[in-house]
Amino acid sequence: YINASVIKTDEGQIYFGSQNGITWFDQVLEQSNIPELRAEFTGFSVANTKNYLGEYTEIPFDDKMELKHNQNSFEISFNVLDYSLSNKVDFIYQMEGLDDGWFLVNTGNNVTFRNIKPGIYTFNLKTRYQNNEMSEQFSSLSIQIKPPVWLAWWMKVVYFLLVFTIAFYILRFYINKLKIENDLLLEKRSRQQEHELNEERLKFFTNITHELRSPMTLILGPLEDLISDSTLKPEQSKKLHTIQRVANRLLLSVNQILEFRKSETKSRNLSVIKDDLAKFITEVSKKYEELNKKENIDFRINVPTHKVEMFFDPDIVRIIIDNLLSNAFKYTKTGFIQLDLKNTNNNNIKYTEIIVSDSGYGISEQDLPQIFDRYYQAKNTAHPVKGTGIGLSLVKNIVELHEAEIEVKSKVDEGTVFKVKFLTNNTYPDAIHFQPEETHIEETEENAKNVILVVDDDQEIVEYIEDSLKDIYTVLTTENGKHGFETAATETPDIVVSDIMMPIMDGIEMCKLMKQDVRTSHIPVILLTAKGTIHDQKIGYDAGADSYLTKPFSGNLLKSRLKNIFDARKKYSLSSSSKFKQKQELLNESVGELDKEFLKKLTGIIEENLEDEEMNISYVAAQLNMSHSTLYRKIKALTNLTANEFIRKVRINFAEQLLLTGQYNISEIMYQIGINSSSYFRQCFKDEFGMNPSEYLQKLKEG
Repeated sequence: YINASVIKTDEGQIYFGSQNGITWFDQVLEQSNIPELRAEFTGFSVANTKNYLGEYTEIPFDDKMELKHNQNSFEISFNVLDYSLSNKVDFIYQMEGLDDGWFLVNTGNNVTFRNIKPGIYTFNLKTRYQNNEMSEQFSSLSIQIKPPVWLAWWMKVVYFLLVFTIAFYILRFYINKLKIENDLLLEKRSRQQEHELNEERLKFFTNITHELRSPMTLILGPLEDLISDSTLKPEQSKKLHTIQRVANRLLLSVNQILEFRKSETKSRNLSVIKDDLAKFITEVSKKYEELNKKENIDFRINVPTHKVEMFFDPDIVRIIIDNLLSNAFKYTKTGFIQLDLKNTNNNNIKYTEIIVSDSGYGISEQDLPQIFDRYYQAKNTAHPVKGTGIGLSLVKNIVELHEAEIEVKSKVDEGTVFKVKFLTNNTYPDAIHFQPEETHIEETEENAKNVILVVDDDQEIVEYIEDSLKDIYTVLTTENGKHGFETAATETPDIVVSDIMMPIMDGIEMCKLMKQDVRTSHIPVILLTAKGTIHDQKIGYDAGADSYLTKPFSGNLLKSRLKNIFDARKKYSLSSSSKFKQKQELLNESVGELDKEFLKKLTGIIEENLEDEEMNISYVAAQLNMSHSTLYRKIKALTNLTANEFIRKVRINFAEQLLLTGQYNISEIMYQIGINSSSYFRQCFKDEFGMNPSEYLQKLKEG
């Protein structure tokens, strides 16, 4: 206090004085005489949610306030009961649950709280006289702000259960995903192992078939030779035909097993040609007509006389006909078996149908849906027939491979009808397409035996071929492709007959080497194999093979094929004088590129040395780094001329070119081509062109 006087009284001390011309006084009560003060709550207001800026709405007051979640901003009012002391009292508050500290109310007698989280709070309030100690007594107000529905305890339970469920399903999905991935991995490995196993099985069955077909060649080949012998007695001929039928049936079973394995492992490729289906079916079915010795079965073949030209796989069609006809003969004791080829039209779609019908035992209704299942055999106790149960399954697989349909109708004791429907105009764009084979082969020397090289690791096959050919040809033999190539390079045979599957080097590899070597590139190669499909043949032809024979084969068939090859060589050789009008025409279109290059080089060497009258085959062979015999045989094979005849032809054709220029007389031309005798030159010219040089020039002028 400034300039104040103090007066003591019973109630305390009174201070009075003046300051700046104002008189004032104050009284301080003794502590022992201060009455107890207690604050009371006078009001409770919540913020207006529509207009939050400072506007509050008072709500009914209670000792326990329960508020909604959106009433979390509120104002608490309080005061002391003695309003005369309201200006001499300080208020101190605490909000338990929000902050445990005590806070002085600086101005007024209310406190505002904003955005309080849902929960239970206790508002405590103390009072004191100004400048005195705090009273221990306080007033309390319980406040509960209820959470919104989405934060209620039961909703939290729902949330927990939902999160737990989601987590559970995510975990289960992840576990299942891992399990599926592991299963797929195991399945992939299992499929891969199965695929590898199937490949090994296929190789095994292919090898077994090869091993079976080689003995079949030794059975059917000599058997056919015996049957063709006109000196046989009827009884002997009958027995031989019986053996032939059984052997053919065994061969059919072998082929069927191989095709079944191929179709089962999806390794069978569709290989089509465009040909006359009617002619092909007639050729296949004629075999059954000849083999049918049952007088009580009428076998009919109804095939159109006109061409039915379309794309088809001959191997597949043959298998279909063989299986359906063999089944028909197996299950028919009396009556008829009929093979039809028909063209039909259904909804403007053209079909070509192969129909095999019979009057045999028939198939029951319960067996009919299962006859195409693998290894299934109808339980026919009345007419038991042995079989493997793979024939019709194979037919079903290869019919689907050929993009065709197969239908069957049957009644017990009345017969069965199988119908295979091909789309007539189907071009099979995804299949391998082939054209009928054309032979480009050459002939050997005149007045001498042609040399045939046989390459096969089966000694019995080699002996059979050698016995079949030794009367007509000189036969050389070797046991594998490596030795075969070496023999072909040194001996220069006229034709090589080789097996495909051999140790050390197979026939395909040997054929490739031969066609890439100038010493052997002209030699025709005939491949013998148990793999007789068009796709397998394509592999051989791509390697440079000139012809193909499928085991088993007969000696007569091999002789016929060799004769055709030699006849074709004569046809396509360069012996015709019309092919020597120009130098370029010395190159026959039927020979390969390597042989064309050889002929170009050979002709070039001869032309470079035309003036040398002593030039002979030995000199030319040395220039080409070839032996005398190899060059001689190669020229003979490619041109059907001896080496000296070829050199003479080159001389005379070069002389013709000089003659046509008009710049040289006969003597000058003779000198330039290395011929000293005018009479010999005129004779050679006349042999080549049919007239002497002067007549030739006169004819050209008149023309």
